[in-house]
Amino acid sequence: MLTQSSFGRIISFQNRVTKEKTRMIEYAIFIFCLIGCGITSHRLGEQQGMSAVIQHLADTGQIELDDE
Repeated sequence: MLTQSSFGRIISFQNRVTKEKTRMIEYAIFIFCLIGCGITSHRLGEQQGMSAVIQHLADTGQIELDDE
């Protein structure tokens, strides 16, 4: 038979488990967004870096670019 204090402990345990699951989901979403941000930043930086290097090489006369 469940007494009032036993029932309170069960509810407290269930709340703790629910909070832990919610926190794990929040962490997973945060990590997913962090990885997406990192990948996007890397790709944009790589693209802009390549453009800057090509422009620098063209300005210093090390390569010639077609007008296409």
